[in-house]
Amino acid sequence: MKMSAAASCLLIFLVATVSCTLAQVNTDNGCRTGGKVLAKAYVLMNPMYAYFYGDLESYIEENSEHFRPGGDSIRCAKALSKAFANTAFAVFDPNEMKEQQAMRDQLNAQLGSVGLSPEYGNTSPTLSSQYYNVSLLLARMARTLPAASQGDYEPLNTPMDDTEAMQIWAANTLKALLQDPTVQWAFRQQEELVREVAKADYSTIVMAAKQLADSPPSAVK
Repeated sequence: MKMSAAASCLLIFLVATVSCTLAQVNTDNGCRTGGKVLAKAYVLMNPMYAYFYGDLESYIEENSEHFRPGGDSIRCAKALSKAFANTAFAVFDPNEMKEQQAMRDQLNAQLGSVGLSPEYGNTSPTLSSQYYNVSLLLARMARTLPAASQGDYEPLNTPMDDTEAMQIWAANTLKALLQDPTVQWAFRQQEELVREVAKADYSTIVMAAKQLADSPPSAVK
């Protein structure tokens, strides 16, 4: 199976599964207007993607109205974080195999050969863990980007627990590595695959946000 086909299958399954839990989340969530903006920020949180798509700080500054306290993208991040967390528990399967991680495994192997690791220490291959990691990152964005929209990046760079500390350390390490011309050259050889994974992540958030925005009020608990 080609990587693009694998990405499409995983994306369709992911959004379909998340959609089953979206009706449990309040529909006053900002996702109709803030979903796409949030999705781009979600991509730029990863330095590996930001290398090709631009830095997070500039993007937040250009779209600060969406990330201000109570902004539509912040409300959307909170709602989606809850939906992805609910889904992570709903689909948990300790016997899940690594086929669903095939595209990321290939990327990890290729980047690992030049000392880069985009997974930030996440070695679990299960779909449940992927949902949960998305939930955690969205929650972190909802908590820290309002301050960033006002020029304060200290909350974003201050970990709340060991998991965030590892993520921040790995991101900073990756940024430092990408300053090396030799590493840059090797990394650019994987640009097509990196962009493919980034687009899959972007589409996941956009499609889930659309489902959440379209949830009928009558379905809300």
